[in-house]
Amino acid sequence: MFEKKYKNTLLKMIEEGELREFQKSIHDFNIEKFMVSRLKCMNIILVNILWIPMTRKPLRYLIVLISLSFFVYKIPYFKVKRKIKKMIDEIEMSFPIWIRQLQILLQSNTVVVSLNKSLKTAPELMKKELEILIDHLEAEPLCYQYYAEFLNQYELVQISRAMKCLYRCSIEGKKSSYRELEQLSHSTSSWIRNKRKSRKETQLLIYQWWGIVPLIGVTIVFLVIMINVIGNLMGKEVMM
Repeated sequence: MFEKKYKNTLLKMIEEGELREFQKSIHDFNIEKFMVSRLKCMNIILVNILWIPMTRKPLRYLIVLISLSFFVYKIPYFKVKRKIKKMIDEIEMSFPIWIRQLQILLQSNTVVVSLNKSLKTAPELMKKELEILIDHLEAEPLCYQYYAEFLNQYELVQISRAMKCLYRCSIEGKKSSYRELEQLSHSTSSWIRNKRKSRKETQLLIYQWWGIVPLIGVTIVFLVIMINVIGNLMGKEVMM
């Protein structure tokens, strides 16, 4: 029991604060298992440090091992972080399109019925959350909390605004909610345009960096050649 308590305390001390937020987005994400697997990989490398005094390796060997173990420990964290980033990017691209489809359904249906009908064409990433929302609204259709909690783990302002708009549509009815639907349509269009523009700018920046890589390589080769030439000249002068 003491060992388990010590282990849990250690894991909490070294875990990144963002892991708790990651757990909200990835439903099957187990923080304890994730941390234990990282520590095992890191310890495989750190064990080699015990052999340094016997093998009389230089100090730089110890520094390399510590740096390598830290790198191995951090790789899974960065992988999960990149996965979350991809999920957010996917939500930012697919949610506005889904909202557009929902707007068409809202012209002749209530909010709950429209959500039900949109379930088949909803993005896979948000289907589970959407099913939970529908179940809650069928029981309590006028509860704002359920609208506010929908995809709130991604902390996207646009989703929050869209769900507020849907809530107002649900309490005002179809006739009086025309203005809300118009606002939702304009904000959705602007969101899609901005996201596409941002994606193009990101791709362009990546291509620019790839164009710089050959120049950096040529520069490094040139510097190495110059250092060798200077070294040879200095050696000849010393010999003379």
